[in-house]
Amino acid sequence: MAFSKLSRLDATEIRNPRAYLFRVVHTVALDQVRSQQRRQARDIHALTPATGTDDGGDIDVRRAIVRLPLQQRSIVYFAYWEDLEAAQIGELLGIATKTVRRQLAKAQFRLRKDLQ
Repeated sequence: MAFSKLSRLDATEIRNPRAYLFRVVHTVALDQVRSQQRRQARDIHALTPATGTDDGGDIDVRRAIVRLPLQQRSIVYFAYWEDLEAAQIGELLGIATKTVRRQLAKAQFRLRKDLQ
């Protein structure tokens, strides 16, 4: 990313290429840390009861997810906790994008049914 932009720029536009690259690396690293912090906060929020009383709703969701087949559970995790697209999930799991979409729909149907 930084190198491709650096090669397109005129040498006079960047006074200190080394400082520019350090700044790019710093920014990318900071973005990664912030993303990880947001993901952790979201996971903690998902595991914490929404109200002061524990009605067992969160536990039911976790139990319903655990009952899903491994492939569907993996797809649900990647789709909702990692915010990946179907094509990315398919690439990670070695399955077709269409299969990812179909399995996600089946998992959503089963979770909806189990949690009613």
